[in-house]
Amino acid sequence: MEIENIFFDRFCQIELHYRAVTRVAVVLAVLVFSGGCFAGRRPRVLSQAQGMLEEAEVLGARRIAPGRYGRARKNYEQAVRVWEVHRDRAMSEIYGFIALEEARVARDLARGRSDSLAQPDAAPRGTVSPSELLRVFREIYKGSGERASFEMAFLPQMQNFGLLLSLVGDVYFESGQARFQERERPKLSYLAELLKRYPGHNLLIMAHTDAQGGDAYNLRLSEQRAESVKEILVGFGVDAGRIAVRGYGEERPLANNRTARGRAQNRRVEILILQP
Repeated sequence: MEIENIFFDRFCQIELHYRAVTRVAVVLAVLVFSGGCFAGRRPRVLSQAQGMLEEAEVLGARRIAPGRYGRARKNYEQAVRVWEVHRDRAMSEIYGFIALEEARVARDLARGRSDSLAQPDAAPRGTVSPSELLRVFREIYKGSGERASFEMAFLPQMQNFGLLLSLVGDVYFESGQARFQERERPKLSYLAELLKRYPGHNLLIMAHTDAQGGDAYNLRLSEQRAESVKEILVGFGVDAGRIAVRGYGEERPLANNRTARGRAQNRRVEILILQP
């Protein structure tokens, strides 16, 4: 797999079936953490993951929870490598986020806490492969009797990350608004059902805008939209501690912002169900 590229298996918005595989170049993204990062600045999540790993090691996680600690260390090293060698912020942040969560669980296990998200030091309970997540989600959605409007991707080249779902276009949000459309909320209930069936999977919600409006405005709007999706999933019973949100603004376009069709494609919320 080339680090510089992601292969998206796109599903049409009317039926849950594969469309042609399209190759999309990864755009170096500016991801804002508590006040902002600049394009050349090292992703903040790398420092967060490093600190969590150090804390876990001091508490003896390398010995007490070697599986969790080892996975955290491996993902952290990959995150650093992707950033330092390829300057690929998007991929580095995904690896870093996984490292941070694994290190947090390892730390909690070393502390002897009973409320860790995944208590065993082996593969966490309630997890399945990305292909199985996709199969079950399709069953849930078909059972609802509704027509599908998710664009979905299961990427064999990205199976270390998980299953990607994408909500594209104006149907989910009014133009310039962060509030999720009431009529579309049931679709998130089907996603919540999937997540409750498999509580070992965390998720990362990534929201994007088109290039209409200023950079700061679009960044804030994307953050608010990601939070809006999170709030709905929590309302449907998904543990808030399993969900991380990121707003990218207009920095990761999939299409040309000079056309109405391209702008519609760029207005999207991506939900990555992470593979532990």
